[in-house]
Amino acid sequence: MPILINMKWFLFFCAAVSFGFLIYSLINRDNLGIPLHHPRILVEFGFFITFLITGVLIK
Repeated sequence: MPILINMKWFLFFCAAVSFGFLIYSLINRDNLGIPLHHPRILVEFGFFITFLITGVLIK
């Protein structure tokens, strides 16, 4: 029997996880030695926005 996953909630979960990584990177940016415009922060922000918008727009 296949496991049914609601795609909308899965995308919101992915957005929450990427938001957690983004917050971690922003808080510990001095310890990590990365500037605000570092690709790591930009990619995490991009993932958060992409998952959030896709989760809102999906039926």
